[in-house]
Amino acid sequence: MTVNIQAPFAVDGYFKKLIDEKVEKLSTFYDGTTTISFFMKEDEHRHLNSDGKTVEIQCNVPGTELFSSGSAETFEIALADAYEKMRRQIKKYKEKK
Repeated sequence: MTVNIQAPFAVDGYFKKLIDEKVEKLSTFYDGTTTISFFMKEDEHRHLNSDGKTVEIQCNVPGTELFSSGSAETFEIALADAYEKMRRQIKKYKEKK
């Protein structure tokens, strides 16, 4: 499986470890994932909204592409939110197969 990470900052060991943990957990639900991409963004208008950090996860599985997004005050919380949404989608996808 290929893992891609895009962020407006250098992804250090801490965030890399968090993402690796999430990827490992997701692979326990379905091992047919070919590519998983993480996109970390800072909202340009975060002064209007307290949820200034966004994490999006794109997961390529045979026949389709799954997508989830989470926004929060920190990237860690946004990652946890996006992960939970992706986990549910992968479980549904696996049940339909």
